[in-house]
Amino acid sequence: DDDDDDDLLGGGGGGAKRGGGPGKRPAPSGWNQKREDGLGSRQAHSSSQQLLDQQHSSHQPRQGGTGSSLTAQVQRIATLELCFDTVSCWQQLQRGIRPEKLYKTIPNTLDAALEASDEARVVTSATRPFVIEHVNGAWSKLCGYDPEECLGKTLSILQGPETDLGAVDKLVHDAERGHATSAVLTNYDKEGTKFRNFVRVFPLVDDNEGSTEISHMLGVLQNVIG
Repeated sequence: DDDDDDDLLGGGGGGAKRGGGPGKRPAPSGWNQKREDGLGSRQAHSSSQQLLDQQHSSHQPRQGGTGSSLTAQVQRIATLELCFDTVSCWQQLQRGIRPEKLYKTIPNTLDAALEASDEARVVTSATRPFVIEHVNGAWSKLCGYDPEECLGKTLSILQGPETDLGAVDKLVHDAERGHATSAVLTNYDKEGTKFRNFVRVFPLVDDNEGSTEISHMLGVLQNVIG
């Protein structure tokens, strides 16, 4: 399908819609009578229940209620659902342990992404086919394209025979969902010279304060060869 070549980095794959979580249901009679924190729903998966059973067998209640307290803690962990962006989490951890001058903060708004930077940055539309709307000087130097040569096109212009289309498809899939993502790819500059680069993709929100609407996607390319 020719449309697949117009994706972010030329990848394919359909969009995914978020759905609501499972509804709560009343706890069975006699379920966990010792719990008093109001968590009466049985939401754990079978693997979580196995973990709880192991805790029951290996940590029998002792004097003072230690076993009961441990069981309640395990149950809370088993029923907790977390969804987070691992790339952004890594960034925040690095920012917290390194001096600011050694760590470059990735922008999360369009205005911040368009600021002067020595990173190779490309800004695309927020949805497929992820059309190029802006490139900076560092990106043009790395990829060989002047802005007027690539605006309105897609990042498939960087693909070549050794580009891993499976990795590209994953980037596209994650970008369609508005998630930050990354990959190491073999790309080709304007002259056809291949280079390996670590590409990171981040969602950008509207510049209005407090907005959560994704307006663009930001790609940051880093040559990993030299």
